Amino acid sequence: MLVVVIIVGLLYALPNLYGEDPAVQITGVRGVAASEQTLIQVQKTLQEEKIPAKSVALEEGAILARFDTTDTQLRAREALMSVLGG
Repeated sequence: MLVVVIIVGLLYALPNLYGEDPAVQITGVRGVAASEQTLIQVQKTLQEEKIPAKSVALEEGAILARFDTTDTQLRAREALMSVLGG
């Protein structure tokens, strides 16, 4: 019984072992996949606003931009919303 409790406790705590990864996800309108053109627009906007991103990639029809801090994530979200709408 004790072993089961320990295993459940470890599984419950497992997400805490991974660090925080702030990100902004951009999807197409009404379920349409995001395009390469949108990816280029996102990269250009982040460069113009001088917002450093860990990575910006088109993954499974959505653009995922990862950042080092939540402050950077929020700045990027505001900049991208003003350019892309939303």
